[in-house]
Amino acid sequence: MYQEEYVKKQKGLVGITIDFRWIEPASTSDEDQRAAEVIRQFTFGWFAHPIFSLTGDYPPIMRKRIDIISKRQHFHRSRLPVFTPEEIEIIRGSADFLGLNHYTTSLAVYSETKITPQPSFYTDMGGILKDKPDWPKSNSTWLKVVPWGFRKALNWIKYTYNNPLVLVTENGMSLEPGLQDTRRVNYIDGYLKALHTAIVKDKCNVIGYTYWSLIDNFEWTRGFSERFGLYELDYDSPNKTRTARLSAAYYGKIARTKCIPSSWYFVD
Repeated sequence: MYQEEYVKKQKGLVGITIDFRWIEPASTSDEDQRAAEVIRQFTFGWFAHPIFSLTGDYPPIMRKRIDIISKRQHFHRSRLPVFTPEEIEIIRGSADFLGLNHYTTSLAVYSETKITPQPSFYTDMGGILKDKPDWPKSNSTWLKVVPWGFRKALNWIKYTYNNPLVLVTENGMSLEPGLQDTRRVNYIDGYLKALHTAIVKDKCNVIGYTYWSLIDNFEWTRGFSERFGLYELDYDSPNKTRTARLSAAYYGKIARTKCIPSSWYFVD
């Protein structure tokens, strides 16, 4: 509808945002290598492949695995819906850019579990996720600090989907309350350097970056217990006072100069 009615006048772009944690094989074994790619397709390709691939439709490996497992579970048809040829053509290429939410990386371990009548996403994928114990932690159990995974994720998108236009819509780290958030500064610094390398050296087609979030916010099932903000929010204050953290000064300098500072690394 936008293309038909508004694009000539507004000259805007329409995109979709998808969350993508990088999936790294836990070992060099063929099984873990395959499991990592399958999990990427199940967690990201599930939504991206129909829109950004040259062929459209769901990822072939996703179709193959769910069709086989559905049959073994005695379903009358696959649990993965089937697009009509017309639907494939309508969806394919329907976004002008890919919005990317990226926070962290996980390791993929091959795990072909017993197929039971009860459907399981992990059984369908044939793999499980884990973290490396020495990866730096955040205040969210699921979020570890792995900047090199950001570059790998961007390159995977480049080669899998013919280097689409990418806008990084979310990237950030939760920490405990406090204004001297040096670990958040280090997080932003590391991830922006990985992004810079992906753009300059790898030629990934990234047009922008947005940190999550400007102010401490309500986080899904975690409520107000996890703080991602560049500005600290005093929830007990009648005025809900906002105070800039160290990371706000760091991020502000980047926004003003369009350069990553060379002397902002903190050891804590």
